[in-house]
Amino acid sequence: MYLEGTDAVSSDNATALRWFTRAAEQGSPVGQSGLGLMYLTGRGLPKDPSKALQYFSMAAEQGTLYFFIPRYIHRPYFFFSFR
Repeated sequence: MYLEGTDAVSSDNATALRWFTRAAEQGSPVGQSGLGLMYLTGRGLPKDPSKALQYFSMAAEQGTLYFFIPRYIHRPYFFFSFR
């Protein structure tokens, strides 16, 4: 929600980073994928493709990888389940 923003909530990279980090630390594939995207694109922190791959891999190892897409497409994200 904070990464792309909504009609009710403005985009805020620092807040998105804080929530994705908390979620990733608790093992959430949404948080891990979100951090991966932030590292991949350099939103709110320096670009780091190695860390992006690390977080995407952690999410994929759980059988789920979330892909966040821009809000101008009807849904903020979708996911694939590999189980």
